[in-house]
Amino acid sequence: MSRIHTIGIANALVAICFSKPIHAQEKPSTITVTGIGHSEARPSSVEVNAKIGATANLVDDALKKYRANRRRLMESLKKLELKELSIRSKGVSIKTSVRSLAGEDGDDEEPANGAGAIINGIFGLGGGKNNAKIVVSEPFSFRLTGISELTPEELFGKVSKIIEVSKDAGVQLDMASQETIQMITGDMGQPFEYSLATYRIDDMKEVIGRGYASAMKNARDRAGRLAILSEHQLGKVMNVEEISVAKVEESSDGLDSMIQQMYGYGYSDSFEQSEDFSSKNFGAIKIEIHLSVTFKTIE
Repeated sequence: MSRIHTIGIANALVAICFSKPIHAQEKPSTITVTGIGHSEARPSSVEVNAKIGATANLVDDALKKYRANRRRLMESLKKLELKELSIRSKGVSIKTSVRSLAGEDGDDEEPANGAGAIINGIFGLGGGKNNAKIVVSEPFSFRLTGISELTPEELFGKVSKIIEVSKDAGVQLDMASQETIQMITGDMGQPFEYSLATYRIDDMKEVIGRGYASAMKNARDRAGRLAILSEHQLGKVMNVEEISVAKVEESSDGLDSMIQQMYGYGYSDSFEQSEDFSSKNFGAIKIEIHLSVTFKTIE
């Protein structure tokens, strides 16, 4: 074959190749939906916040009383023989509690308030008594694990024993003070309940995993219905994005509910949710998961 004939064939092939238009790669047809999943589990531990301490005129005396109270508490708890019970300390503090009183001679002088009360109390100024006290305190939490299989009667029986021996040792339970309740409720004269215990799920991985599976199933069902309407078949998952993982809040009553209403705690436009996977009630803790899922569709 001659060289001229070969070049002619090559030019013809190039012309044929470029005679077919070149198109940009088309994006695959997709459907994006929001999948909503639910999961729940019983709490595995319960916590009760408390505080132990002592008050005296001198630091040494306050520390001695505090150590004695703490030792008495530990000895009492040991007698309960609860292997699942542990205590988590939040640190020890030493503070001055100040109150300025009127003069000892029956003066009609009014007690000082604010900064004046502190200065008068510490330094004995203003003609009043020096009523400064040293306060040693240690906030901590009782934690009882392995409660998921207990009945309410069994659980509350154990918790009540812990509270009883704690009070005997001078422990103060962490709850709203009477002043706080009065400030919030005013003079309505109605009783308010305040939860002493917090119930938690210690390992949320399995619970959240079941929630993910539920959300993906919901997303596939919704996308499948849309694919049928558009006369397509549902293909593989192209993308998944997490929108939210949250605990569905139970409706609250009493003081807890009033605090939430006043300060907007736990409020959401769609549903009440919180990233704190705990509850004030000994019952199933429920979570809700929202996923954005994109599926490929096939004609």
